[in-house]
Amino acid sequence: MYGLQGRFTAQPGKGDELAALLLEAAAALRSHDDCLLYLIGRVPGEPDAVLVYEVWTSSEAHRASLDLESTKEQIARGRPLIAGMSDRVEFEPAGGKGLA
Repeated sequence: MYGLQGRFTAQPGKGDELAALLLEAAAALRSHDDCLLYLIGRVPGEPDAVLVYEVWTSSEAHRASLDLESTKEQIARGRPLIAGMSDRVEFEPAGGKGLA
């Protein structure tokens, strides 16, 4: 398995809009068998912060997902909402609730 976590800082006042777009992406990935987890989180007291946690069957599956037309469209819509990205960490999931 392959995991990825990251933090987006939205343009001022755009945190809710960015989170909504990422939740749209999460919904689109429900039918994608290689995506095991796509979780969006918010940081209390930081309205422009959006967290993303992903678990995939492999890093190759994650990379391939970036070539999907739906993903490309969501990235294009999201770029103007993003002021920055940080705390990107790739990891090997060891398991836990929600993962086999």
